[in-house]
Amino acid sequence: MEESLKFALVIIFLLLNVNLLMLVLVKQVFLFGQHVKKNENISVFQLKMQCNRSFSLGNWYRKGEKGYTTAIVCNLAMYGGILWLLL
Repeated sequence: MEESLKFALVIIFLLLNVNLLMLVLVKQVFLFGQHVKKNENISVFQLKMQCNRSFSLGNWYRKGEKGYTTAIVCNLAMYGGILWLLL
């Protein structure tokens, strides 16, 4: 595997480790890329004003919120996939 790709995977793997550690310690998890713009006629700024959320990288979910379980499953799947690629 190319060195730069391997370095990027290691950085992503470390970020996922921190994310899963936050899940255990403070019952809060970050899901990358959760927000997808569905209506192409609306700008990101208008979408942000309607939903009152940030659409840059993803969203934090706390225990008891609607997307919490989905965020955990997606993070564990990414963790396993990157671990498989690195090994």
